[in-house]
Amino acid sequence: MRKLLTTFTVLLPVLALVLAGAVALGRPSSHVSAQDATPGAGDAPPIQGVTFELLSSGGEPAAASGQTLAFVRMTIEPGGFISAHGHPGAQIWYVEAGAFTTTMLEGTLQVTRAAEGGTPVPAEQLMAGAEATLSPGDAAFLDADVVHTVRHAGDEPTIVLIPALFESGQPPLIFHQGHGEATPAA
Repeated sequence: MRKLLTTFTVLLPVLALVLAGAVALGRPSSHVSAQDATPGAGDAPPIQGVTFELLSSGGEPAAASGQTLAFVRMTIEPGGFISAHGHPGAQIWYVEAGAFTTTMLEGTLQVTRAAEGGTPVPAEQLMAGAEATLSPGDAAFLDADVVHTVRHAGDEPTIVLIPALFESGQPPLIFHQGHGEATPAA
């Protein structure tokens, strides 16, 4: 069976350009590593210990002209983090395994916790300044106005499935300075 998955190891902001190019071209891209781009002296990387795997790309759907539809698996290693960033479109997160924490800096995150005993749980609205830890079975919706950080303090990798609809030609991650940075998990 042909392997259709492309793995991107995310250690630096190079991911944004690589993933956008892979989605736009509809073909796999090469592995990205720390040697591909090195931050300047004294600069901390905005992302570390996070891997994105492009599971599928629908290209530009007829119902969403100018938008790219992608389905991604994000794996966050223990101690991994993504500093303040946003996205050029909407995403849904579904936590398949592990747990991670996100801190809201702008916008609203709608979190739906895993059903308790088969009973659905009402969605929570998290505003700027709020922090939430998402665990297996939890889901969240975020739109393009959200700026947030991600960090993982657990002992096992976290796996998050992400369908995303974003403006074609734009990088899927847009880093923001001046919001404070995610700090590596202790």
